[in-house]
Amino acid sequence: MTSKNLLKIDATPDVNIYSKFAKSGASIEDCISELIDNSYDARTPKQIEGNTQLLIHIELSDKRFVIRDFASGMKLEDLRTCLALGKTKKSGAKLGKYGFGLKRVLPTLGDEITIRTKTGGTKANYMKLKFSKIRSFLDIESGELTDEMFPPPLKLNDFDVGTEIEVNCLNFSSEEINLDRVKRYLQLAYCPFIKEEQMLIKFNSEFLVPSERTLQPILSIMTEEDVKKYKYKVKNEQIQINFDIGKDSVKKVTGFVAFLDKRSTIGNRALTN
Repeated sequence: MTSKNLLKIDATPDVNIYSKFAKSGASIEDCISELIDNSYDARTPKQIEGNTQLLIHIELSDKRFVIRDFASGMKLEDLRTCLALGKTKKSGAKLGKYGFGLKRVLPTLGDEITIRTKTGGTKANYMKLKFSKIRSFLDIESGELTDEMFPPPLKLNDFDVGTEIEVNCLNFSSEEINLDRVKRYLQLAYCPFIKEEQMLIKFNSEFLVPSERTLQPILSIMTEEDVKKYKYKVKNEQIQINFDIGKDSVKKVTGFVAFLDKRSTIGNRALTN
């Protein structure tokens, strides 16, 4: 093929992709779990070795969401590229190795995003954006944190190593944010990590305790809409699920739905069927 026949294509992603991610249909539980996975992947060497637990604080209401981890944090250059599509330094068996999790989750959660982060031995940095106002990647504000960027009486010196993500103008209605359901889901999904003292999760004002992964708790996190949509029927420890595989076709599958004892690192967070 000669150079005359070559067609140049500009594959640079457009910022409008974020609005598409916002319509991905992910649940509030999916979004929170993705961010917890990111925190787990960012553990410090001592946390990986098991000498200290990873501490994660989560605040959730119908107005605001905040997740704060005490992991390794991000350098400014990493912070500035954390929303670049497909860009990641993760590899191997890490939970978020494909570089799309944060980019999909944040616009799904809400419109206004503030990220504060600090690594050991470096200054604290921030990134701030409003997805509805972005016209180019240059519209994303970032730089060094100052005292004025914290609500009183907090100061910069109060910000320890780790990362905090604050989301305002949530895309989920108050009806979609069921705090009890979210709590039960996280207790089930992160049961092995909590039991093995790899992480400690504080949800609003309460530390989560591990829930045993039995069939009944899994059914308890399903809404009435879930049951109607998938027509769950429990019989002899099996769940029969009807689902659409074509325009006019419904296929019946009988099997089980359960949480894995060990987390899958290839995309299926904690469920199997």
